[in-house]
Amino acid sequence: MRNQTMGKACLLAGLLILAVCGGAGAEGFRNIASVTAEAYFNGDWRLETTDVFLARVVPALTAVAKLTRVNSAGWNQHLLYLGPVVSFTDTLYL
Repeated sequence: MRNQTMGKACLLAGLLILAVCGGAGAEGFRNIASVTAEAYFNGDWRLETTDVFLARVVPALTAVAKLTRVNSAGWNQHLLYLGPVVSFTDTLYL
């Protein structure tokens, strides 16, 4: 588990370096964090924390790294998603 976490950290660091070297200024970075907690009547629970980092590479392309941790009774999971966001206009993106 520790090697996976270290690998994810190195991958995220590489993404950040790529975004900085690609000419993205500080105004091109954005970070969004969220926490969701659920409690059920049978005593089960679930806690999900998510952090999304966006780095604008060029005006039409943004790199995204999303790290999620899900905890529940006797179980936890770490997820890492990497991908692009393509902006067609100021209000239309994919």
